[in-house]
Amino acid sequence: MYGISLGLVLGLATGPTFFILISATVSGGKSRGIYSAAGIVDSDLIMAILSMVGVGFVNTLYEYKPIVSLVAGVVLILAGVLSYALKSGFSEGKAQGLKTDLGLYIQIFWVNIINPFNWLFWIAVCGWIKMNGGGMLWWWVLVPAFLIEFILNVLKMFLVARLGRTYLLDRIKWLKLLVSLSMITLGAYLVVNGFNI
Repeated sequence: MYGISLGLVLGLATGPTFFILISATVSGGKSRGIYSAAGIVDSDLIMAILSMVGVGFVNTLYEYKPIVSLVAGVVLILAGVLSYALKSGFSEGKAQGLKTDLGLYIQIFWVNIINPFNWLFWIAVCGWIKMNGGGMLWWWVLVPAFLIEFILNVLKMFLVARLGRTYLLDRIKWLKLLVSLSMITLGAYLVVNGFNI
């Protein structure tokens, strides 16, 4: 269940990479959209693995389970509020200037991986998994999350190709609201969980 929720949050997110995905699909078609989706998921995978390794070295995490849960919850709540409140821009030129699919993949990979908010998100998620026992929970959370994230990014690309950029951008505020509420709900759950320990 956590993996599905996480995948929905990741796949429906409307950050900078979302707009590069739209721009790439509009300017270069579905193949460029697939490269964009792969760049997003691959960079999230790298951040998750590095965060997993990082929290793996923190053996005292169990002693501070309530604090970690509270901090992770607050990070997710703030992320949900900020992702709705901050204005995202769409630039037609973001992906048009790139001549190759590999160049687009590298650009979207780096745009996602240099975002400090993404690192905080993955550290919070991996910290929560670690303090809840790790083991098979890593697989049950991260595998479905990345699978759903990739599927949703590909679906976004097909929607853009089919319905057009304008149709999707006109409805972006509702998508942002849905993602924000999902993050806030997940964060609130972690905060409550922190107080109940």
